[in-house]
Amino acid sequence: MKLLSYNFHGLASPENKKKKQQLAFRRLLSIERVDVIFLQETLGLAETISHLLESMLPGWHFHALDVHERSGGIMMGYNSRTIKLCNICGGIELSRGKHLFI
Repeated sequence: MKLLSYNFHGLASPENKKKKQQLAFRRLLSIERVDVIFLQETLGLAETISHLLESMLPGWHFHALDVHERSGGIMMGYNSRTIKLCNICGGIELSRGKHLFI
């Protein structure tokens, strides 16, 4: 299982900057074959950013916390093709038989 932590520095930023970030991010995920990602500083509403990323990355699911003023915005995403999440005693079970506790 591969995990990636990534600081977006404002995924909800102006269009031209956002498009460059999206291309670089998609390329990174495909090269590294990441299963779970943790995103910081998304600087946008959780629901908006989740929809954007899920449309950009088919098969991925995201859970997020909203930004507070001009700081924050964090997300966790996983590739549903390689990871199966289910609630087990406050943790999640991976389809490969491993557990990830949050």
